[in-house]
Amino acid sequence: MPEDTPQPQPTSKQKSINWKRILIVAVIGAIVIGLGILVFLLLQPKEETTSTVTTKKATSSAKTTTPSTQTKKKSASEPKWVKSSDFGFFTFEYPYGWHVLIDSSDTANPVIWFDKTPIFKIPSERPPGKLRISDTQIVDGKAVDGISSFSNALTDEKKDKINLKEETFKVDGVVFYKLTGKMNLPEYYGGGTVGWIQYMFGLRSQTNPTVDHIFKAGFGDSRGGRDQELEKVLEKILKSIDFKETNIIR
Repeated sequence: MPEDTPQPQPTSKQKSINWKRILIVAVIGAIVIGLGILVFLLLQPKEETTSTVTTKKATSSAKTTTPSTQTKKKSASEPKWVKSSDFGFFTFEYPYGWHVLIDSSDTANPVIWFDKTPIFKIPSERPPGKLRISDTQIVDGKAVDGISSFSNALTDEKKDKINLKEETFKVDGVVFYKLTGKMNLPEYYGGGTVGWIQYMFGLRSQTNPTVDHIFKAGFGDSRGGRDQELEKVLEKILKSIDFKETNIIR
C-alpha cells in the first residue's frame, strides 16, 4: 500500500490578515473622496450670483420694451395681421387677406380704403371700401370746405349729432378722438336715424410746419349705420399705427 504523504500545514503567518494595512488604505481613500467632494462643491456657482444675473436681464428687457412695440402672442384662432407700406407719417397693420387701396389722386386729401373684397375705384356714389382713413391737408391756414384747423374740424364733426359721446386714447403720444352717436339721414338717402362713429386725429410736421393734417377714420358708407365687427377692426388698425417720423408736432 502506498504510504501517506504528510500535507504541509499553513503557518500562523499565512493565516493572519494584515488589518493595519487595510485600515490605512481605507483612511487614505476616505480622505481622497472627501477632498474630491469639497473641491466639487467649491467649484459650483453660487446661487446668489445666478439670481442677480437673471434679475438684471429681466429689468433690461422691461426697459427696452414699450406698449407700442410689444409683440403680443396670438392664438391659432386669432386672424393674422400684416404691416403696410408707408402712408405719409406712419405705417399700420390690417387683417391678413384684406384689400387696401391708397388713393392719392387728390393730393390734398389722400384716402386709404380697406375691404375684405377687392377694391375698385370707379366713378360712382358707392365708396370703394368698407373702411377708410382720410388725410385733409390745410396749407398756411387756408380753409378747405370751411375747415381751417383740427379744432375747427372736430367742432364741425360734432354738429347735428344725437346722443354724442366723445372718448380719447393715445397712440405714440398722438391723441385720437372717438366720436359716437346717431345722425339723421337726408331725405334723398331715405331719411331716418342711424348709428354713427368717427375717429379723428391731427398732426403737423416740423419738416413742413405750414401744413396741418386732419385725419378722419370711419365707415366708407355711414348711411348703413354702425357695424360692431367693422368698428373693432378699424380701431385695431388705428391703434397699430406706428408714427415713423420722430419730428411730429403732436
